[in-house]
This record gives sequence, structure tokens and C-alpha cells, in this order.
Amino acid sequence: MDPLSAHRAISALLTQLDFSTLFPGFHPFRFALYDETTACVDGAMCPRDERFRGNTAIDFGGEWLAIWNLDSDSSDSVTLAHELAHEMFHCFQLERGQTRYPDDLALLAYPDDAVNFARKHRENCLLADAFERRDSDALRRFCAVRNARLAQYPEAVRQECLTETIEGVAEYVGLKALQALHPARYERAVAACLRRLREDMPLLFDVRRVSYDTGAVFCLTLDALGLPVRNDFSVQTLYAQNALPAAPDSDCPDFPDLQQAHQAWMARKRQAIDACMHSSVFTPCPARITGYDPMNMQRVGDLLLCTHFVCLHDGRSPRTLSGPVVLRLSPGKNDEIIGYYAVAP
Repeated sequence: MDPLSAHRAISALLTQLDFSTLFPGFHPFRFALYDETTACVDGAMCPRDERFRGNTAIDFGGEWLAIWNLDSDSSDSVTLAHELAHEMFHCFQLERGQTRYPDDLALLAYPDDAVNFARKHRENCLLADAFERRDSDALRRFCAVRNARLAQYPEAVRQECLTETIEGVAEYVGLKALQALHPARYERAVAACLRRLREDMPLLFDVRRVSYDTGAVFCLTLDALGLPVRNDFSVQTLYAQNALPAAPDSDCPDFPDLQQAHQAWMARKRQAIDACMHSSVFTPCPARITGYDPMNMQRVGDLLLCTHFVCLHDGRSPRTLSGPVVLRLSPGKNDEIIGYYAVAP
């Protein structure tokens, strides 16, 4: 679908929505669709420029604009309307002075601890049960496991909670838009989300991505139980504002496939990084990371693979590198590098 025809189709769908029913105070924002060469903003075509990167919300002439890359996903108009509602909610968060953003680069340094992931998987299963069964006890046991992980890994799990707060709530709003536009599609989307929480081991280890699902299902579960979704934009995380009193979770099942799946996940990350480095040359470049695509990055130790792009600033001038590129981080740092591996020009 080309940007202009897609924009017209999505606009027609979005005008059917009452945005205030998706989240209190929410309202529609301008949006743009783009491909490799062109962008469609408000139904007008223009050349694509460097502002259009990824699927997100950007400052566009002093206004917040939701953008979507059709090259990454050119699905049907209903699915794209769902995705644009998600991105428009990011505009709304920015408009409301959102302060609770995760540190994506710190999240990539998440501890690769199979025991922690086993407990996180237990959380995910309890959350799926709580929504599917409308079971407040399962939600309280979910809170018990979450609280225990927060106590053991306070900073890592806080970054999860922050990601749920930003991306999970936006996905919740997008799903509610899908429910209004196409109820059957919504039911399928939620069923797929529950399957991912229960069964998708690779997703479990991709903490940023799985937080879209856990945050959205947490909100949907509160709705299903008749509880308010508290989301003050300037204070605590979504979880902290809505956690129920914990009920001890005595069921600690063994997940025999998890250890093997975790080892395979780590091996794939190392292989991807090694493959990029093997075909690249190293360029010394002390610099700070200033821009990136968090959905297309993997880290092992002090090596950070960026498969899409990364923006750097060496103190004198900015530069943008197209992926794949591997950054060698400064020891103990998440946002500073000593150089990078990239294919020679």
C-alpha cells in the first residue's frame, strides 16, 4: 500500500473512534506514513527526510506527529490504524509531560540470569491467567512474584516497569482502538498476546518487547476486574500505581525448557555480533550514543549490535551509522563507546 492511499484509509478509520473512551483526555494527533523515499503528512506527499526514522512520535514543526514506516510493516488499514493509535498515544504522553521513560541502553544490560527469567515467566503465566479467568487472586500472586524480583533486581526490574508504563500502556490503548474498529480482530490479537506470554521463550528474554504485552495485559486485566487504570504521568510507574496487595505464590513450577532456550538465545546474540564483527573493520571513535532504534539492538558484554542505525556524537560533530554495526562500549558505560565495527566503505 502506498503512503497516500494508506493515509486516506487509516484516516477514515480513525475518525470512527472516540479517543476519550480509549483513555481519559486522549485525542487524535496528526500522523504520517512513509517509505524509503517519500512521506505522506496530512494527506500531502513530500520527500522523506532524516526526521522519519522508526515508528514513533516526533516533533514536527512544533507539533507532535505520529509516524509509521510502511517498509517495516505495510499491513492492512485496520492493523495500521491500531498501530497509529499506539503511536498517537506516545504523542499524548509527550503532550502531558511524561517523565517515566526507561533507559533503553541500560535495559540492554539486563542481567542474563536464567533464574530471574524463570520467575519472570511465572509472572507472565499468572498475568495471562488473571486476565483470561478474571481472577484477582492470580493478579495478587503475579504482584507477589513481581515484588520479589523488584527486591532482588531493583534497577533491572524498574526498567521493565518503566517500559510497561510507556509502551505497555500505548499498546493497551492501541488494542482498545482495535476492539472498537474490529472486535473479532481484537479477540485474536489478545489471544495471541496471551500465547506469547505463556509460550514464547525467545520473547521472554527480549525484555523490552515483552513489556509491550505485559503492560497491555496488566491494564486489560484491571479493566476486566472492574478496577481503574491509574496512570498519573508524572509520578510512579504503571505497576507501582496499580499493584494489588500481594498474595503469596506457593506454586514454583520447574520450566525444563527454559534453561536450554536461554542458552540458545545467548548463543544467537553472540553469533549475530560475531558475524558482523567478522565482516567489518574497527574504527576507534570515542563518542556518546545519541540516537538508536531500541527494537533492533542486542548486547553481549561490552558489545552492542545495532542492525538498523545508530547516531553518535564525538564532541565535535554528529554522525549516523547505518546497520549492521557493532559498538564497543566503554567499560562500565551504557551510552559511551570507544569505537565501532562496520563494513568498510
